[in-house]
This record gives sequence, C-alpha cells and structure tokens, in this order.
Amino acid sequence: MCNRIKSRVMLTILLVCLMFVFVLPVSAAAEESTLDKVISRGKVIVGIGMATPPFGYFDDKGNPAGFDPDYAQELAKSLNVKLEIVPLEGMNRIPYLLSKKVDLVIATFSITLERAQTIAFTTPYTVDQLVLLSRVGSGIKGLKDLAGKRVAVPKGTVQDTIITEKAPKGTIIDRYSADAEAILAVQQGKADATSTNVYGAQLIVQKDPKLTIGDTISVDYMSFGVRRGDIEWLNYLNWFLTIINTNGTSDAIYKRWWGVEEMPKLLPNY
Repeated sequence: MCNRIKSRVMLTILLVCLMFVFVLPVSAAAEESTLDKVISRGKVIVGIGMATPPFGYFDDKGNPAGFDPDYAQELAKSLNVKLEIVPLEGMNRIPYLLSKKVDLVIATFSITLERAQTIAFTTPYTVDQLVLLSRVGSGIKGLKDLAGKRVAVPKGTVQDTIITEKAPKGTIIDRYSADAEAILAVQQGKADATSTNVYGAQLIVQKDPKLTIGDTISVDYMSFGVRRGDIEWLNYLNWFLTIINTNGTSDAIYKRWWGVEEMPKLLPNY
C-alpha cells in the first residue's frame, strides 16, 4: 500500500515537472518584450497621424515629415534599427496598438484616465494647447458661443470629448475621421468652428485669413502610447524621452516645427 502511494506521489511530481518543462518556454515566448522584438527584426513600427501638419504629413516628395516623425526617427536611431511609419487616424490609434499593427503610437496622443485603462502611456514628450478655430465673423470666441453652431471635430480625440461635454445645448457636432478633415470643413463653410493645436492653428490662419483663433479650451500632455504589461518597452521609451528632453534634441525638434526656442515644461505645476 505504501509503495503504491509513493509511486503515485512520484508520478505526480514527474508530471508537474514535465508541465514546467513544456509550459515555461511557451510562456516566456509569449511574454517577449516589444523591445526585444524590435531589436531582433531590426525595425521599429510606429503609428503616426499623417494628416495633421505640422505634427505629421507627407511632403512634396511623398516622404513622412513633421514633429512626430522626427521623434520616431530619433527613436529608431537610438535603437540602431530602421523606421517604418504606419499612417493612422485619431479613432484607430488604440485599435492599431491592441491588434499589434504597430509597436507604439506617436500621434498627438493626449493622456486621459479613460485611455489609460486600455493602454499604457510614457512620460510626456510635448504639451498640447487646444484652441477654437472658426470663420471670421462667426462670433465664436469661446465654448459658450457654440450654441446653435455647427462644430467639426476629429472623432475619438480630446477635442471630441471636450466639445461633447462642455459645449452648450444646441451645439451641432459633426465628427470626422481626421483633424485635417475637420479643419477643411470649416474652411469650406460646412462647419462654423473646430478645435486644433494652437501652433497648427497659427500656421493655418497665416495661410487662410478667413479663419480666426478663439479661446484655449484645453492644455494636455501628450505621450507615446504602448500596450499595457510590457514594462521593458515602456521603461526604454521613458529613458529615451528623458535623454532627448535633457540633451537639447527635443528643443531642436520643437524649434524646427513650431519656431519656438524652448519647448514648454513637460511637468505640470501644482
């Protein structure tokens, strides 16, 4: 009887050991960091909004250009790998991450608690000041002036959330797939107003005097977006941002695209 019990115990221990032998390698492979994958494949795949100049766009030769592509180039350089840019829009930034179409997203991605329940954010890389942009003579200065007006917003963005929550009753909200489309709607008279980044708005008004800049409706910190649970990749990106934010690289990128000598402080004042 004792021998049978001992045999069963030994068999159980053996089976448990075999489970570890076969299961652990599978688990280890499943948990491989994006950092290791990027280095192994020799390429980092970055999702960027390419219809929101000067944050991201294609130049006359069809090459990616802009504020966000410059950060992606610096990241690829730090990893000693090639860069592949996947164009995306505001509403598919999170889906592209979760479906692993990209390794990270650098696309005017403002940090919100709602988004942070689904994905992870790095420390901020820039500050986004959102303003109202409307047609001259529309009488629109602030959010209170939007009652009865038609407002174009890029779907799934911070602008969408703010206008939906704070615009007065009677505001008509039209949602577009990209920031550029919302701005075009205002330029073509299909909408009375939209909201966009203050520096981008300044460039637009310089080229199109029929438009005017209104009040600031939000100040947001923008970060790289990554999948949750990949601490090695998140740590690397945070250290990358710490280094370029302190060695002058970020200031140079900021000056190149916004004409400002020094980028705004990336930590909020409490």
